[in-house]
Amino acid sequence: MGNLFIVFTPLQLFVSQQIIRQENLKNNVVIFGWDSQFHDAFEMMCLDELWHKKVFREDINKWGSFKLNNFASVKKSKDDFRWLKKTCEEEHIETIYLGEVLNQMCRFVAVAFSHLKYKIAFFEEGTSHYVNRPYNMELTWQGRIKESLLDWLFFKPVFGCDFAKWHCTPNRPYDELPMDKRYSMIPYHHQLIVLGSEPLPPQDRHRLGRLTGASRSRGNRFQGLSALYVYVHARHTLLRTCVFQHVRRVYVWPCARECVGT
Repeated sequence: MGNLFIVFTPLQLFVSQQIIRQENLKNNVVIFGWDSQFHDAFEMMCLDELWHKKVFREDINKWGSFKLNNFASVKKSKDDFRWLKKTCEEEHIETIYLGEVLNQMCRFVAVAFSHLKYKIAFFEEGTSHYVNRPYNMELTWQGRIKESLLDWLFFKPVFGCDFAKWHCTPNRPYDELPMDKRYSMIPYHHQLIVLGSEPLPPQDRHRLGRLTGASRSRGNRFQGLSALYVYVHARHTLLRTCVFQHVRRVYVWPCARECVGT
């Protein structure tokens, strides 16, 4: 079975080739986007012995940004999807490797092709894996109706999947994306110490229980606790979304762990 890498920056190509070497992958196909910007860099960096086939699609990094009020754009999106699907079938692709999680093309390919039973792997290629853009989780009833209609009338019939929520709210956090594997460029685990000025309140004990895998019924094991060691990845949203009461000081430093796909 083959592997498909979609890259549109030199860094993505570099990381892709590192993954191929690390995992000893065979039958690898690469689709280059944005070749007009990075042609010389692609030519210089590309290791031909790692690639079974190289394909160029200049605008592939813009796929997924559907202009539904433009007939030509809608038709092109259908043609692009059919072309990529045919390419995967002809090359006997099993896993599709994608980089930037904030790019609508990567999100669309992940959602649409996971429904076609392809495995989806993401790899870090910059800061996008560490950034969550402002996003309002609450939709109006008009927004919910719009998403349902778009899925029912367009995305589901054409692509076989629900993609309206990603189309209507492109800043949606990537935690919900289908992802069979993710490759880290930094040590995988970080150690976090939370020191409280007094024992943690019940709501924070329950939150810590969920983060550390403890069931709600066992959440009381954190009762009276004012210091806690938690192992998290640097991408983990603990520091950004979980604000603990009575927290006095937080230390974060890397642990000595091998960097592998997760």
